[in-house]
Amino acid sequence: MERCARTRKQTSTTYRNETWIVGQCPFGYTLRLLGQRWRPVILWKLRDGAAHFAQLARAIPLVTEKMLAQELKVLERDGLVRRRPDADRPGRIAYERTELGLSLDPILQQMFAWGERHGDQGDDLPRL
Repeated sequence: MERCARTRKQTSTTYRNETWIVGQCPFGYTLRLLGQRWRPVILWKLRDGAAHFAQLARAIPLVTEKMLAQELKVLERDGLVRRRPDADRPGRIAYERTELGLSLDPILQQMFAWGERHGDQGDDLPRL
């Protein structure tokens, strides 16, 4: 049986802690959805509407194609993003945010605004 990279042994302390935090704490649930490096960035890049995989890859140049594909699958699994056929380009798939994904806009906007205000207080990372 193949194990998913996100699967943890159910008797482990880490698994029990994560399960409790996500199940008992709304903050923990939100962090599970957005807490990975690329997820908020992908959702932010989809704020203007649907995009193809290649468009997202160009818009987020530091993410590998493998990681982008993996994170899009997780976002889709969690109900934040959906795949749909592109009406203008038959055979191509576009990614767009679902209603649940759109409901994160206030959080994403606040994260972006905070980063603009305080992002220069530290390291010299490139801007996305």
